[in-house]
Amino acid sequence: MAQTPEYTLGSAQWTGGAAYGENDEYRNRIANFHSNISESALLSRASQLREGMQCSLSTEFSVGTFNYVRKITFADGIQWIVRLRMPDIERKKDTAASDNLYRLQSEIHTMEFLRANTDIPIPKIHDYSFAQNDLGAPYIFMDYIHGSSAEEVSQEMARIGEDIPEKYPEKFWRQVAAIVVELAAVRFPMIGSITKQDQDNFFPGKLVVTQSGPYSTAEEFYNDYPNELSSSLFAHDNDYMGLPSLFRKVMNGILSEKKASLEHSGPFGLVNLDIGPHNFLVDHDFNIIAMIDLDSVVAYPNALLHQFPMFSEMEDVFPDESNIKPYVKARRERARRFAEFVGEAQTKRLQEKGGERVLTTEGYYSREVVAFRAMTQFQTKQDWVIEKWKQALPFMAEKDDNEILQFYRLELP
Repeated sequence: MAQTPEYTLGSAQWTGGAAYGENDEYRNRIANFHSNISESALLSRASQLREGMQCSLSTEFSVGTFNYVRKITFADGIQWIVRLRMPDIERKKDTAASDNLYRLQSEIHTMEFLRANTDIPIPKIHDYSFAQNDLGAPYIFMDYIHGSSAEEVSQEMARIGEDIPEKYPEKFWRQVAAIVVELAAVRFPMIGSITKQDQDNFFPGKLVVTQSGPYSTAEEFYNDYPNELSSSLFAHDNDYMGLPSLFRKVMNGILSEKKASLEHSGPFGLVNLDIGPHNFLVDHDFNIIAMIDLDSVVAYPNALLHQFPMFSEMEDVFPDESNIKPYVKARRERARRFAEFVGEAQTKRLQEKGGERVLTTEGYYSREVVAFRAMTQFQTKQDWVIEKWKQALPFMAEKDDNEILQFYRLELP
């Protein structure tokens, strides 16, 4: 007798935005977007891409902050999805629409590049449009992958927030660690988001989040990016609460001790700054079958490739924290284990494919990457978080890497 699956997969889990309340602004936004999509134009374009083959469109759809997704089934059983880009809810500057399209463009180019140049499972793209069109919005046609995000599966199975179900954490995070190592092994000459000029010429362009860059060195990036980020987050205030200038001062001190290191002049590796359970599709055995939502993949300095997954109960304390609560210790242990998985995955890749060691377990706790978390958490736009980092950064300036390692209680081999 076949075993009943523990959780729902794929389009069977789509709810069409039912999770939002009737008066929720997201629900109204979804309804307006849904009504403006031309289903006839969508089906006509899909059929045209397969030489006139008849196809049908799913009734249910999946929706997130930016994307609206429907499934297409062709007469021969082949299935695709169409992912349409929804407009921003709020537009704080005149360039918001073009920024949104650049984000989509970079994501498509990233998917094409990774599918062609790595072993990471990426859905195949069949067609796309960056501009307004007969369908009603910018779109991507790509293969349908019968899986669900690890985040959705975790919520269905455990219903306890962000935890991966207890049967699967090590299996899942070891797979993620291997993908992190695969990304880091890709090398580019500059810091930026992936774009391309022609069919096969991929290169780092402007960073999606700030529309700044690309950058030739880590020093150039650290000196410019904080103010560009502040300006993009806080209505053109390029030094909000003084954190960007404080970060630059501390980082310049850290880099001055590493002038002999060539890694700050490149080449630079890839990292997904938004990596987490939400952008991995898994099957019924929690095997990763696809990585999705890749608009946050960037070429970064080696130190910054050591990023903990988002929304994964791995958030840690500020580096000057003295009173550490039990739940924080649990998060710290999850983070430590993930860092170990990455170190082991890097060793395995070196044994199998050679190359250079880019990632290490202890690299997750270098002063350079810990200080940069100030810029990552700056994006929460919470004043209390910014104030905490204004206290923590000067504390870090007085420490060396070994002292930071000891603070985070990392057991070195």
